[in-house]
Amino acid sequence: MSASNTTNEPGNRGGVIRKYPEDTPMEIEEEHASKRMRLTYQRGADLNVYNKPAQAKVHQEPDWSLLPYTVLKHIYTVLPNTHRYSMSLTCRSWNAPFRTPDLWRNLTFRFNRVQDKKAKRFCQTMVPTGVRHLNIDCKAIDSGGHVKVGESVAYLLRFLRHLMTHNVNNLISLRLANIARMTNRYNLISKRKDLVMTLRGFVSSQTQLKLLNMSCACIGLDQGTKMLLKAGRSCGNTIQKLIIDGLFDEDAVYMEALRMNDDDDDDDDDDDDDDFQRPTADIITRAMLEPLKLYTKMSSLTTSYQYISKDILIMLAKHRNLNQLRVYVERGYEQTPITSETWLTVLGFIPDLEVSFHILFAIESEKFAEMLVPGVPFVGLDWLTRKDEDSRTWDHEEVLLIFEYMVEVFPNTLRFITLGLDDYPRKFVTLFDDILDKCLNIETLSVKAPDDRGKTFQMALAKFVTWAYERQPLSSFRELRFNDEVLLSVTGPHTRRN
Repeated sequence: MSASNTTNEPGNRGGVIRKYPEDTPMEIEEEHASKRMRLTYQRGADLNVYNKPAQAKVHQEPDWSLLPYTVLKHIYTVLPNTHRYSMSLTCRSWNAPFRTPDLWRNLTFRFNRVQDKKAKRFCQTMVPTGVRHLNIDCKAIDSGGHVKVGESVAYLLRFLRHLMTHNVNNLISLRLANIARMTNRYNLISKRKDLVMTLRGFVSSQTQLKLLNMSCACIGLDQGTKMLLKAGRSCGNTIQKLIIDGLFDEDAVYMEALRMNDDDDDDDDDDDDDDFQRPTADIITRAMLEPLKLYTKMSSLTTSYQYISKDILIMLAKHRNLNQLRVYVERGYEQTPITSETWLTVLGFIPDLEVSFHILFAIESEKFAEMLVPGVPFVGLDWLTRKDEDSRTWDHEEVLLIFEYMVEVFPNTLRFITLGLDDYPRKFVTLFDDILDKCLNIETLSVKAPDDRGKTFQMALAKFVTWAYERQPLSSFRELRFNDEVLLSVTGPHTRRN
């Protein structure tokens, strides 16, 4: 592992994947070992010029603290007893840092057949008692073909057992992503079943977790709910941030809903899509209600839209700690909309609640209005207007209608907007005009679009946003971004520009 620190990079949908050093301090110092050895003896020789025998005798001994551990180990047996004693004192002072080094507090491991052996080397060389932040990502590499996971399962299983053997039960943050690759069909494959049981045991052993991130884990319904339940029983009173969007596998939920639908309607031959889709979401919310009761100190929750219901929201509100709710909306589930009365009840318990929505498809304005009803403490929208097979009739007029609806219903709460476009309609240049004019609390506007024809669009967008900002002296606007680059930034109080 290299010793240089690298920057963090965002993970998949919310989470943060950290990059960490890859070499120990001992390996870095090996390059300068011989030079340091010469310097230490030179220090002792230079003292003779003062012609003070007593003082020179004291300082003839080299400064062993300048030497790396490996050098001391190899020369220990050939030195006199006086030097051995000093070296022993030096090694004893190094004992604590090498047992619980800060270097290994943050770890990231990816099990994808390419980086598996990194975890193997860690198990062979390190005692993981100092680990506090752990990120495990099992996302497959983009090889263009089928990638076997047998070896990765074995490496991950060995890694988890290594952590449990050394009683690593005081993690502060834990991220488990794309675990479905390792646990798929675990009932039929013994090694994967062992992995599932070990993973559950590892999660249930944690006692100090403050952040649990299982974003896009795509685990089966039964496995996911049991893992949430075990984590809640062991550290539900310490977890402050829970990220579970995309926790369940859609196919597994579909099959579970189909099985339950067949059991309930054996004598009924009229099974239309609406009658089936409704219990699909109900299965998830019923399964999640009991585990989420255990997370009494949770202040931030990131979840999928089909995972929330009236009962779940009111139950979380009664804990009076939740202040941030992030909801990811994907196509594929028909969810019963949460009414304005429910949101008003929730705000009665937690008046400071902030809700942001992340919409990952081209939604129609009617469905948007059904989902975001008046009364939602709506502060942020991240919308990717990406067309798919189910949105053939969708056009960019829907974007304008949705923005008109937001300006009318949420003028006092909306603060952040991120809009993902697939082209550059001319009408979108003035898209943020009404937003800045009527939503006085808006702070950040962001646009993500292809770069091929974006230069002219960027200039026009910045010009219209500047004009709109100048017309509204009470605006809280601070920043305009295009593809994560700042186009316009406002600092300090509002000042009128020429």
